[in-house]
Amino acid sequence: MRARAVSLGSIASMMLLCAAAPAWAYTVQGVVQTNDGVAVPDAHVWLGRSREVRLVDTGADGRFVFENVDPGQIRLVAFAEGFALGGVEGPCIRDEDVVIVLEPPVATNVRVINRRYEPVEGARVSRLRVNNGFDVFLDDLEELKFLVRRSDEQGFLALPPLPRDTFVEITVSHHAYANGRLPALPVGIEHCDFPIPDGVRVVERITTAAGAGVARARLSRYQPRESG
Repeated sequence: MRARAVSLGSIASMMLLCAAAPAWAYTVQGVVQTNDGVAVPDAHVWLGRSREVRLVDTGADGRFVFENVDPGQIRLVAFAEGFALGGVEGPCIRDEDVVIVLEPPVATNVRVINRRYEPVEGARVSRLRVNNGFDVFLDDLEELKFLVRRSDEQGFLALPPLPRDTFVEITVSHHAYANGRLPALPVGIEHCDFPIPDGVRVVERITTAAGAGVARARLSRYQPRESG
């Protein structure tokens, strides 16, 4: 094989190009449509990976594209006016082309109360798991055009539009209380008292092994039940 001279400048340029391009990055694309296969234009589509969220809107043909998606577990959530939330989730290990179906919406309401049966104003839904199919972390999506409602002075809280004939697992949060969780709420229920437990404010710092702070970490604390 004949050798070819390569300058140091060429090597440096090649190294910069390799560093700029992701080693393993995929394209996640798809279409948002109705049950009848009709494309839904101008739908918001969020792609979540860990705490990182990206947003694109569908075109006139209902299609969307996310490029340079790192491998790992991802969530896709779609919403358009007049429809219920739709979504899919799973591991991203190659280029993907997915279909997200949006169905007619059904209103679902809860009344957030504390353990003394008093209404709690200002509570919000921080997480939904729809029909055990996909997660919606509303705190992350709120930064990118997702409307997160708060409970009113009587404690009433409207959930985001959801598809009929499904169940939803919800987590409700409030700065003065511990998170409350309801594992299986029938979608379409008009009134359901949702008690959230009293909590204690905890301030902690999440770091790497080297002591550097970690931004946007999600922390869960578990307190064992007292025996007896």
